[in-house]
Amino acid sequence: MPAPLIGERWLGDDVDTRWVALAAIAWLVVGAALLVAYTRRTRPAWTLAVVAGLHAAALYMVPVLLSGTATPRYAVAPAMLVVTALVALLQPAGSRVPLYALTALLALVAAVNLRVDNTRADGPLWSDELDRARTACATTDQATVPITPRDQTPPWQVRVPCDYVR
Repeated sequence: MPAPLIGERWLGDDVDTRWVALAAIAWLVVGAALLVAYTRRTRPAWTLAVVAGLHAAALYMVPVLLSGTATPRYAVAPAMLVVTALVALLQPAGSRVPLYALTALLALVAAVNLRVDNTRADGPLWSDELDRARTACATTDQATVPITPRDQTPPWQVRVPCDYVR
C-alpha cells in the first residue's frame, strides 16, 4: 500500500523507523479519503472503490504468497488499482479540493520516482555495445556479432546481423 502513495525512492529497501513512518502517512491518506467519502464531502463511487480495492489486494497478495517475496514489479497493477479506488472515493460533490490534493500528492510522488535505481541498469551502455559490434563487423567477416547487455554467467547475448550495425 505505501509504495503508490509514497514511492520507492522515499520508502527505500530497508524496513526501519523511517519506512514505518512513511507507511503510516500512506495509510493516513487512505483513511482521510475514506473519512471524506463517508462524511459525504465527496460523491464517492463506492462500487468502483470497493472492487478496485479488493482487486488491488488480491493482485498483490497472489504473487507474494506464491513467491514468498514482495517484489516491487508485481505491485504496479495493484498500485494503479489503489489510485483508482482513491479517485473513486474522492469524486467531487462540490469542492474539488480533496481530489486536487490527491492529484498533487501523486504528481509529486511520480516526479520524485520517475526513475528508480535497480540492478537491471548496471550493465554497459547500449551505445557502447553497438560501437563494439561495429568494430567487430569491420574487422571480421562474420555475418552476426554478439552484443552483451550485461556481464552474466552464462552471458546474456543478442546476436545482431552486421548489416544492422554498419
